[in-house]
Formats: sequence, C-alpha cells, structure tokens
Amino acid sequence: MGSVSTRIIDTDRGWKKLVKQALGLGPRTAIAVGVQGEQAAVDHGGPTNVMVASVHEFGAGAIPERSFIRSTVDKQQGKYDIRIKNAVGGFFDGGGTLKGELMLIGEEARLDIINTIRDNIPPPLKDETIARKKGKDTALINTGQLLNAISYEICDPRTKRGI
Repeated sequence: MGSVSTRIIDTDRGWKKLVKQALGLGPRTAIAVGVQGEQAAVDHGGPTNVMVASVHEFGAGAIPERSFIRSTVDKQQGKYDIRIKNAVGGFFDGGGTLKGELMLIGEEARLDIINTIRDNIPPPLKDETIARKKGKDTALINTGQLLNAISYEICDPRTKRGI
C-alpha cells in the first residue's frame, strides 16, 4: 500500500485587502457612547461631567438612579443591531465606508440618549430641587452641560483608543 499525502493551499482572493479597506478597523471595533473624552473632565464650578453622569446613571446616596445611557441602549438595542448588520452588509456589497456607517449609528445613539433625558426620566424631582432649578422640573437638565457632554467614538474596546 502506498502512502497518501495531502497538500492544502490557502489562496487569499482579496479578503485581507477587503478587511483592511473596512477603514483600518480591527476585528474588535465598538461604538462607545456616553460622557467620555475631553468633555468628561469638564466642570462648571462643581463636579465634572462624568461625575454628574455617573451619579445619575447609577444613583448615589439621596440621588435616585435615573439611567439615561443604559436604559436607552436597552430600549434601542434591536434597532442598533439591525443598523450595524445593515452597515456591515452594505459595506461588503460595495456601498459606503464602514467607519462612516458606524459614525452615523453613533450619532443616532447619542441623539437617542439626549432624547431620553429630554423625555424626563422618573422619578420626578423633589419640590426643593425644582425650586433650586428656578421652576424647571426636567431631571438632568439645568445648564445643558450634561447634554452637551454626550458623545460617541469608534474605538477598540480592548484599548479604549479611538480609531
């Protein structure tokens, strides 16, 4: 009986180039949305934007939880999943750039979070808080600094660095 040998040839027919063209994004690319980057550290005579966001997102002491990031993502996750699937499919069909599509999804998520805040997250503010805010009864909006601090970034979640 003779010996049998097998030879496997792996021919790249453009896959590596296509992946590289996907905008230089690595295999692990994420859309980070929230209070981050330079705006996170900004304070307006008090706590930084990220401190304000964290306290309200999770609650602390006498301040109740008013999740505006997690609740928005939870509510809109199906929509984001479809948008990402369509963006990747569209890219491989030759339409648009993947980074451009991810940026549009990031902006959509940012606006969704802002709209969640504008819709007045429960529980209602206490009377003394409304008085301090000169009659404004919408939670998380006073000066607009938190709304203006919400941003998105296309990044590698392992390094947290923008792409």
